[in-house]
Amino acid sequence: MVTRRTDARRRRVLSEEFVPTDESAVADDNRPMQAYSFGANRRNQPKTTDLIPKRSLAITLFFLLLASIVGLLNSLAWYAKPLEQVVGEAGSKAFALSGDGTLANWVCSISLLLCSGICLQLFLLRKHKRDDYGGMYRVWILMAAMFLFASLDCAIDLRSIVAKLFEFLTHRSLVQTPWLMMAIELIVLALIVIRMLFEVRASKFSLAAVLTVWIGFVGCIALRNVAVPESLTWVDQKTAYGNCILLGCVGSFAALTVYARFVFLHAHGLIQLKIKEQAPVVDEEQAADQPPARLATTISKVETKIESETEIETETEIAPLSWSQKRAARTAAKAEAKAVARAEKQAAAEARAAAKAEAKAAKAEAKADAKAAADAKAAEAKAAKAAEVKAKAEAAAKARAEQSVAEAKSKSKSNAPAPPPSKQKLKKKPKPAAAKPSTQQTHSVKTAPKTVVQPHVVSPQPKPAVSKKSKLKKAAAAAPASTTSVDTASSELESQLAEIESSSMSKSERRRQRKLAKRAARAKKAA
Repeated sequence: MVTRRTDARRRRVLSEEFVPTDESAVADDNRPMQAYSFGANRRNQPKTTDLIPKRSLAITLFFLLLASIVGLLNSLAWYAKPLEQVVGEAGSKAFALSGDGTLANWVCSISLLLCSGICLQLFLLRKHKRDDYGGMYRVWILMAAMFLFASLDCAIDLRSIVAKLFEFLTHRSLVQTPWLMMAIELIVLALIVIRMLFEVRASKFSLAAVLTVWIGFVGCIALRNVAVPESLTWVDQKTAYGNCILLGCVGSFAALTVYARFVFLHAHGLIQLKIKEQAPVVDEEQAADQPPARLATTISKVETKIESETEIETETEIAPLSWSQKRAARTAAKAEAKAVARAEKQAAAEARAAAKAEAKAAKAEAKADAKAAADAKAAEAKAAKAAEVKAKAEAAAKARAEQSVAEAKSKSKSNAPAPPPSKQKLKKKPKPAAAKPSTQQTHSVKTAPKTVVQPHVVSPQPKPAVSKKSKLKKAAAAAPASTTSVDTASSELESQLAEIESSSMSKSERRRQRKLAKRAARAKKAA
């Protein structure tokens, strides 16, 4: 009885504590009424990363589910004809592994659509990676778009649409040249697989899955474009083609799921990648100055056991952490130590790079100085050569001028006019004798009658004879003036050309000055 009364009183007191008073009732009336509990809050809702299988059991069940789906589709395709009486012709066609409107096609489309969603989740995780300085995470956006396009192709057969569009634009049919479409598909597939292998290289299982996907899609392309004889396959070509498509699509889904699990665990510090540490670079001079290192001491099993026990004791004394927290703390400490070592190595590498840059700059400066000195020396040599050529030209012109003056003087002396002859020495020029008539003429004159008039013979007046010596004297008297003018004009032209060549004018200005000098020389010669 006592216990019943006390229990009833306790329940009554507890119920009275939760009964609202007038003040609390007024206060509650002002607040908006909550139609849902706190479980509907955003913090209590599952995230997209919660859909990624993280435990070993979950990932094993995931692979078993995919394998069972593929096996179920193959078994339905195998028993499609016996089941035709039960499900009808449309049902038997839906159980086929290839073709439009089949269960296999629907599974492939859903798998590729899920692959697109996983690529988006990988993009959201990978963009927070610290050492991704080049922005390689952006490739997952392109991969998401590519898988979405592939899912759409499974639903509406975009290849035939692209083939018709190509035929309309280029007036060439891809049906007549199937090797062209096959080559394009294989090249695009190879590029995508190579990029995926480079991206998932840290996860070995993902690498194997990507290679399996590549084999499946290559077989699909080959079976679609090339007729394979039945003797080479133990199943018909349609069944093999459908299994290749299933292998490629479901394998892509599995590979991306495993890689998403790997990225999530790596982001939370539950997986540590093995980093190859480079040996430190030691200078020979520093190594020679340092004393020889001692041999490393061996640690017995007892010492290692004691150290491990002390570590466990210190960990337990600090705080009662769970196993996952201890593991996270150890991985964080290791990561911090590796980060410090990496920072030291990076600083040493930067110092070496700075020293190399300084040496390179000094070398380039010395090279530039040497080049400038060589250029100055070459310019001095060129100027000296030009001065020498100018001096030689002036000396040659001066020598020619002196020679021409000397020749003119000698010619003027040799061609001087002789003194006039005296009157006594002048001889009378003989008059031309009259022509004597011949014997016949005389005979005719004698025998002719008196009435015949004899012809009047007019004696020709002789021209004054000009000897060759007088002609040569006149030519020699006129020659010295012309030769001296020609020689002086040529010497002046040569001196002007030498001055133009030695001057610091541009090529076009030199050419113009040469033309003017030659024109002036021709005018002097003509004058």
